Amino acid sequence: MPTLPNHRLPKLEDAELPVSARESYEAAVKALSFWTDAYKLVNSDKQREARTKASEHFSRYIQEAIEDLQTVAHPAHDSSAVYRLRLLTYLDDQLNANQIQELVQLLSASWDGLYEDVKREAISFLCDSLYELQLHGRPDIQHLVFTLLGDLVTKNSEPPQISAHALRGLLVHASGLTAEDLASLETALRSLAWKRTLKRHSEAEPALARLHAEFASQYKVLTAFTKSESPKISPLGLPPIVAILSRKGGVGKTSLAIALALYYARTKRVYLLDLDIVGPSLSYYFRFDQPSTIPTLEAALSNGISVDDARRRLFTAPKNELPGITNSSNLMIAQSSSLAAPRHELYERLFSGRLDRIRGRMLTILQSLAKDADLVIIDNAPGLFGLGLLAFNFAYSGGGLSLFVTSPDIHDVGALQIEMDFFRGVIATVNDVPPFRWVCNKVPASLRHIYQDTGVLQYYLRKHPALGDVPGFVEERLVRRYSAPFPKPVIITAAESMTKTFTISEDTGANIDFKKLLDPLEVEGSGFKDICATVDEMLRAMRL
Repeated sequence: MPTLPNHRLPKLEDAELPVSARESYEAAVKALSFWTDAYKLVNSDKQREARTKASEHFSRYIQEAIEDLQTVAHPAHDSSAVYRLRLLTYLDDQLNANQIQELVQLLSASWDGLYEDVKREAISFLCDSLYELQLHGRPDIQHLVFTLLGDLVTKNSEPPQISAHALRGLLVHASGLTAEDLASLETALRSLAWKRTLKRHSEAEPALARLHAEFASQYKVLTAFTKSESPKISPLGLPPIVAILSRKGGVGKTSLAIALALYYARTKRVYLLDLDIVGPSLSYYFRFDQPSTIPTLEAALSNGISVDDARRRLFTAPKNELPGITNSSNLMIAQSSSLAAPRHELYERLFSGRLDRIRGRMLTILQSLAKDADLVIIDNAPGLFGLGLLAFNFAYSGGGLSLFVTSPDIHDVGALQIEMDFFRGVIATVNDVPPFRWVCNKVPASLRHIYQDTGVLQYYLRKHPALGDVPGFVEERLVRRYSAPFPKPVIITAAESMTKTFTISEDTGANIDFKKLLDPLEVEGSGFKDICATVDEMLRAMRL
């Protein structure tokens, strides 16, 4: 990870908010930016105190900005219009629904006369307002915003940069849309007209193709979540599930899955699924009798499998000598093949509108384990789409747990912000604790304190220029203003890293040392113990 900046962190006592914003809206925005950074770094008691002291300033800023946007004879030619809108974006959690509606209608009515830089700022305000309108319970105004942004995407009269910016805003802020508008967006994106628009605008906004692909792959799973508490006992008849996910490979996801499986198989019946059909690796760690005769997960998901076959044939016990496991049937594994053809066939089916069928077959496999499994662990492919989101969905629906594994790399941790914003928008939490944990693996001991203080970590991330390429960080001021806080991470230091299990020597050839995998993790105070405590809590909640 690049060296973190060593400049002094902002402090609230150094934040000076001007009495009025009218003297200089640009200066007011800069002062509010500093205040917001400092505000996010203090505890909740100090935040309440700071918010109370600043509330009078905020109310005055809002009143001044709205009045000036309304009363200036030609707001399009007012050089401070950008900063007025930016100030309102920072303070949109202080706006009531009527004020937001008033601003949306004002922008809509005066749109054709606005300068391009004012239009860009207005689009940012409109996108960010979706979440506040969601909280206010005003779907009518949300729809008004969606309609305005949708028109900007398709209007030929708009500069390509403006249409592209509006489309990017819709894709990034899709979780702020109503269910009806979200469905309309998904339908529009599949239409020939929008496909042409997307292709044309991708030149002005290169990230559009990637954002569109992410939206398309997440949409069906996104709509499967509801804002209700995660059930303690699954209505789908699912066993306890731990889904292990990551945004990229090489972060220790599979090693963590194996470590958890070995740890719990000492006393429980554990089923381990290799759902990483992109680069399956469990077959490299474990030995099986007649592996060619064992059905693979991708074959089962492509062609279907009965409950009986899933229980009898899909899962097999490895032949390795496993530390601490006296009953070989306590660990059962379902493999994915390393053959390219079945994997490509499955992906073709998965991303050609057949996700519901794949979901049904996955549900059959998991339900077949409900009576026998004390714990199911799913190792997923890198990337939070397709099968990974299905695994998360099943874990969430069954009252289970998802673990998101990252390295300490700045892009990897920075991309976590996208997941936090996404999941904040589509799932509920139970007792203020979300049904997922962030696991940060291979953290240098010298930086452990930085990763433990998530407020400081997010501050450093926002200031790092490398994050300009990370979706969700493109508009740094919006991220500073609204992004969901990181969850407290489970930190696994470099000294505890699960990386030295696979060795090759002239004497023994390829060898897996599972004891070497578990030894550093079982030290008291290790991050692995923290993960196990969370899993134990989940199992108790499910009365197992």
